Amino acid sequence: MVLMPFTAHPFDVDVWHQIILSITANPLSVAYFPPMLFYTFIPVAFAYNLVSNILGTSPIALSSLPGELNPDPRYGIHNITDPSFNMLVKVPFLVSDIVATILIFKLVDRLSEDKRKASWAAALWFLNPYLILISAVWGMFDSLPTLFSIASIWFLTQRRLDLSALSLAVAAVYKLYPMVFLMPTILFIRKFEPSSPRRTVLRYLAIFTAFLLILLLPAISKSLSFSQGLLGGPSDPGAGGFGLTFWSVLLMTPLDPSYVVVTSNLIVIVFLAVTYLQAARSKFNGGLLSLAAFQLCSIFSIFAGFRFVCEQFFVWALPYMVILGVVGKVKIKDYWVLSMIALAYSLIHGINAVFFFLPTWPWLGGILLSAVRLIRRPVAPGSGQGYEVVSQPHVSPITLTLTILGTAFTLLVIANWRRLIRDSTHSVGEGSESQRPGFLRP
Repeated sequence: MVLMPFTAHPFDVDVWHQIILSITANPLSVAYFPPMLFYTFIPVAFAYNLVSNILGTSPIALSSLPGELNPDPRYGIHNITDPSFNMLVKVPFLVSDIVATILIFKLVDRLSEDKRKASWAAALWFLNPYLILISAVWGMFDSLPTLFSIASIWFLTQRRLDLSALSLAVAAVYKLYPMVFLMPTILFIRKFEPSSPRRTVLRYLAIFTAFLLILLLPAISKSLSFSQGLLGGPSDPGAGGFGLTFWSVLLMTPLDPSYVVVTSNLIVIVFLAVTYLQAARSKFNGGLLSLAAFQLCSIFSIFAGFRFVCEQFFVWALPYMVILGVVGKVKIKDYWVLSMIALAYSLIHGINAVFFFLPTWPWLGGILLSAVRLIRRPVAPGSGQGYEVVSQPHVSPITLTLTILGTAFTLLVIANWRRLIRDSTHSVGEGSESQRPGFLRP
């Protein structure tokens, strides 16, 4: 909470500011896709409008700052958001981190019947420096879909299939990736509801689909362009791949964009197909631990091949690695290594760590300027090479470091995916009475 007001990713939180302005202007016109974040920001928008009027606070125009403090002219950043905005806009992320902590504790306590393991799991999630960076400093919302994905599993333990389907739909309207959890969840329900599996599965699918469409409907016009960009990739060949992936090599050397897109999508499809095939063959002997393992494998399938894995995406995997880690099915060492790789990449790539502190300009302006001048030389807006070093692929200490980090992340993800798939042929955990066939029946 100390970090929240005085830090922000200059581009992303400026986007949140534009969304807030659009909400106060017309809350019925959804200006973001996927739209769940827009819905979440509605109370934040009116709260900020009230607080800013009382305190007399407002963002600082980036154009009023020295040119060296422009993170990248290509970003088109309008404002440096003020501390009151940064605090309020991150409150939903803080709440989601706290609620997810409670759910992780309850899930591990129920599955292991060991409160010490449950406490350890909750701490591994909530006190992870990488998660703190993403939620409290960067100001990204990936813990929100993660929360509802975990809630979907929790409702299964409570035999609340309707709420489980609703939670999974809400998660998918924050970010589309939870849709890959649908297949393992359906296969799990079929295994544990032998008396009427078809009816139960159809009901789950119907509820999931209905709520998904209802929540997406106000932003349906944006869905086609969003999906096309997701599957087709950016037109800039240098931006064809980056992040926590071996495709970060594109920061150093260009490749045919069509080749990158096809290969990337094919790798993901193959990994997902193997995951789903193994889930279909599995007896889910570990109950919900088995389901968590297959959902983690689904996330790892995306990480294994997709051409851009933004730094904040690793939040999706954290709770699953924690839950499976405390019962010995994922190495805690791998959890920390992947977290530190993601943390390092986040601080090096694109917006250098110094720029997270731009909201402190009124108090620490001189220190910020000195720090920026120490770590990099200015880049002219028309030079064709932005600070993110993706528009013109080239070899440099930064691009080489990012490629090494991204490749190491991919290799470790694949190693863990392979281990989980291999272990799924055996028991993933000793199921308690509530995890055995028929536990979903009232």
